[in-house]
Amino acid sequence: VRSSAASDVYKRQYQRRVRGYRTKGMFDEALQDLTTALQINPSYTYAYNNRGNVYWTKNQIPEAIEDYTKALELDNKYGNAYMSRGICYHQQKEFRKAVVEFSKAIKYTGKARAFCSRGRSFELLGKKLEALKDYEKALSLQPDYALAKKNLRILRETEPDLESAA
Repeated sequence: VRSSAASDVYKRQYQRRVRGYRTKGMFDEALQDLTTALQINPSYTYAYNNRGNVYWTKNQIPEAIEDYTKALELDNKYGNAYMSRGICYHQQKEFRKAVVEFSKAIKYTGKARAFCSRGRSFELLGKKLEALKDYEKALSLQPDYALAKKNLRILRETEPDLESAA
């Protein structure tokens, strides 16, 4: 059994190495290190989330969802894992599931990106007013958020009567 201090040093070393692998596009090496880290510590929430990110980058969406789910089983308030799982569901065109995940990401992170992502899922579900509100909220949190600005502009152009419905 490793001491807490030694375990923390070990985690930081793996995190740095995995970050380097990902930056260099060495995804198989990153997966190998993350899997090793999880064999050593099966409760390492960050490693599940990070491995999910690598799987997502490799377009291995089911594996990514599985790892985000495991991270959330270990920490059900891990907003980044909800965000990432929402992105996966959105890519799979499972917009209702994506909305649920982005809503949880909003609850635990409050980040503009979560509002913008949920807005896009709402928009694709035909819930234009909800989308409008989420894009506006994203911009209230991060006024320079280009994607939220773009999505809001397009929504307003394609749905000119939407503002009066609010």
